[in-house]
This record gives sequence, structure tokens and C-alpha cells, in this order.
Amino acid sequence: MHSFAMMASARALVLTEKEINENGPCYVRLRGRKSGLVAWFLTMVGIDVTTEFCVYEDHIEISEGSVSGKINELVPISSVSNLGTGLVKPFALLGVALFFIISAIGSLFGALFAHGGAGAWAGCLFALILAAGCIIAYKIGRTMMAYVVTDGGTTSGIFVKRSIIESKTLSEEEVDQIIAILTKLVREKHQA
Repeated sequence: MHSFAMMASARALVLTEKEINENGPCYVRLRGRKSGLVAWFLTMVGIDVTTEFCVYEDHIEISEGSVSGKINELVPISSVSNLGTGLVKPFALLGVALFFIISAIGSLFGALFAHGGAGAWAGCLFALILAAGCIIAYKIGRTMMAYVVTDGGTTSGIFVKRSIIESKTLSEEEVDQIIAILTKLVREKHQA
């Protein structure tokens, strides 16, 4: 499933709604839309471009809306053979931030010891701004995934990341809570 997780950033939706209720009837409800102002505007004018992942006691419902229509999928809990959640972090951004910090230090030494002047100071400041941008992008770029694999091998799920416009996010504790709920429901159905 590691390769499945690697697709997360490219397919991630921004989280617009979340509900986690350990008492049901809807245990988990995650709703997201594609990122960007166009998808946000389409949602605001009533065009359903959202994906919803809902967990009930006996089934999981996944609905996906787009400009061209809507698709609903129903997965009985009793047919789930594998499930999981995960958190994918864009680690490469930290490496890029480190590169910019090292560049800033180099510019700083150039400004201090080689009498580099204003250009070296500007280069240092620019590199630090880029490093800070990479660190911020790392912090807001975490992607949460929830997926199920049926007995037939079909994989269904949802990838969500923080929404800047709606300011919704999932904490790591909420991700753990979701997997605990899914695990409990699957175990109860398979033991029955």
C-alpha cells in the first residue's frame, strides 16, 4: 500500500467538512473538494465537485461529484478485507528549505567577509523567505488518507489535506480515531 500512499499528494482534496462520532449512526464523514479557487467557486455556486467518505455501522459510502455528474459507491463492511489510514508528509520540502537556509548562510558570509554589499544581503533575505515558505508548505501540505480494500480487491478511499479557505484540518489524533472506529466495525462484522 506504500505506492497507494505516494499518490496521496496528487489526488488530495482539501477538507471542507469533517464529523467523527464514535456513537454513530454516521461514525465518520469526511468531505473534500479539489484544491484551488475554481473548485471553491463551483462549490459556492452550487455545482457539486466534492467527494464524501462516510462510515456507517454496516457499510461505507463514497460519493464523488464533478461538473459532469456524480458517482456513488457502497462498500459493505462485511466485504472489507483490508483498511487503513495514513498521514503523508511532503518531506522533500524540508530538504529544499535546508538548501535555502544553507544558501542564506553562504550569502551572509559573502556579505560579511567578502564585502558583498546590498546584493548579498538581499540574496540572504530572499533565501530565508523561500526557506520559510517551504517550511510553511510542509506544515500545511500533510495529506491524510482513508482507504478500504474489499474481498474482490477493489480499493476505495479519500485523500484530504488542510483547507486554507475553510481552515479545516485533521489532527493525527483524529486520524488514529478514524482507524480505531473502522477497525472496530470491521472486527464486529467479521466476528458475527
